[in-house]
Amino acid sequence: MSPSKAFLGVLVVSPLLCQCASLKPKGDELVVSVSDQRLVLLNDGVPVKSYPVSTSKFGLGSRSRSYKTPLGEMYVHQKIGDGATSGTVFKSRRPTGEVLRPNAPGRDPIVSRILWLEGKERSNHNTRERMIYIHGTPEERTIGRPASYGCIRMKSRDVIDLYDRIPVGADVSVKRRHLRVAEIPSADRRLIASARSREAVSPGAGRPAGRVVYAAARPARPPANERKIGAGRVAPVVGGAGVEPRRRGAFTRLPTITPARPVAGGGAPGVAYRGR
Repeated sequence: MSPSKAFLGVLVVSPLLCQCASLKPKGDELVVSVSDQRLVLLNDGVPVKSYPVSTSKFGLGSRSRSYKTPLGEMYVHQKIGDGATSGTVFKSRRPTGEVLRPNAPGRDPIVSRILWLEGKERSNHNTRERMIYIHGTPEERTIGRPASYGCIRMKSRDVIDLYDRIPVGADVSVKRRHLRVAEIPSADRRLIASARSREAVSPGAGRPAGRVVYAAARPARPPANERKIGAGRVAPVVGGAGVEPRRRGAFTRLPTITPARPVAGGGAPGVAYRGR
């Protein structure tokens, strides 16, 4: 093929590639469900895509130095990391030049992309000052359960995809409750319903601490750190807001150790910085 024909071929193909990239559905709102450990991208109220996330292992709240994930209405204050390689390590929101693969041992920095959040309510007005981000983490094995130090963590490929779909100023809503059916993309409803049927339902008001009721599709053995009390089984009743267990017998979880607070300055001794 002559150089002139090859050049014309590039001119024809390049616009087509750009056009395909621009067809990626965008969004103007994010909803984060702490109960589902799931983030949903919406456009004009219609769910576009959902992603698994990890919120704080220290719970929910906006108190400074609490390492908790704030609740309520927020927005994307700033986007950081445009064009950075997946796994790029950020320190003080600047790339260090280091790139980590998923689940790299011994490291837990912020990687890939950062969506810096700002609160819109009196209760979470200090969100930006607390440096609460939606960001990538190399500890992808922890995604799907609370494991962060206040931020909302995502897998690198997911946070890069989300970064390309959401603009600065987009609304972000962080809620305790399960996602409503109308908030879940149809392609993900079966996946999320299955996850809810397996999860341990948190104890309600008035129940003893550490008590959980398991909802399962069929009778199953309790985990090793639990003991059965009473006879019978636990059967699920699936409702629009999630799984409401119908209990015939129960399992009591034995006491577990609460994770220790991180040392002052973030991270464990010997670690210079840590993802949140």
